[in-house]
Amino acid sequence: MKCELCHKNDATKAITVEKNGKSDELYVCAECAGKSEAPADGENGTEDASDSQPQTVVTVTGISSGEKPPPIVEAIIGAFDNALNMLSGRGKKAAKKKFRPFPVSEVPPDLVLRGMFHLEGCFLSGQSQCVIRAAKAIGLSLEPAMFAGHFECTRLFTLKHAGEPEKARRFAMELARRERIERENVFKNFPIVLIDAASRSIGVLQNCKLLAPDEVVDLLCPLRFAVAKGLVSGISRTQIEELAEETDTTPYSDDMSNREIDDIEAMQAKEVSALFKKVRLTSLAGKLL
Repeated sequence: MKCELCHKNDATKAITVEKNGKSDELYVCAECAGKSEAPADGENGTEDASDSQPQTVVTVTGISSGEKPPPIVEAIIGAFDNALNMLSGRGKKAAKKKFRPFPVSEVPPDLVLRGMFHLEGCFLSGQSQCVIRAAKAIGLSLEPAMFAGHFECTRLFTLKHAGEPEKARRFAMELARRERIERENVFKNFPIVLIDAASRSIGVLQNCKLLAPDEVVDLLCPLRFAVAKGLVSGISRTQIEELAEETDTTPYSDDMSNREIDDIEAMQAKEVSALFKKVRLTSLAGKLL
């Protein structure tokens, strides 16, 4: 709280100003409080007090350095101190906790894509946030892939730990088990969800005129699962994985024009459309609808 007189320094004192029979309390800095103690005209004997106008009487509390500031000032200062201590404490904890990626070499290959967990089952069943929270609850971090510097793909994740690889390994094994359960749940109980996702991917990849690299990877994810379940023909899982691995998702250069970006994405769309020209849903997909 700033001084109510100079509005510059922090208020540490309270003064009571009595004028014409009325009193008012102000919260001021030590400097203004000291000035308020200066004797008023007429108090030094140079002027007859009886002839002077009604004087302002100032009572200052908290002048001695040993006294506490007024309750309201103390409360405000205490609140700010507590807030600053909390913020500084959080900053220290955050600085100490450095996360590092957990290698996916021990994870079954069909659950890995581009060196990350491919959690298509969790995505389609709406369980992605549940596994993210589960990781956070035990001090781990499950982070979605970021493509082109801005696109968040919530089908692919990187598991990170803060120097606890064994904990991360156990969680990774449990995550793989959970992903298999979710995939089977989707395929057996909600096949239309998977078939719909695969159909949308096929439609875009066959007919698009512009295709950003981040879109390619995101669209390939459900197709990879659908091919493995025999719901899509005309392309193999290996081809899908190779295309996902080869797609460059680094951000475009800032000095590239929109025309240059369109040319790149038009070429990408043309190449992908040719690859997916004969891709179709299988008869099994038709039976499950």
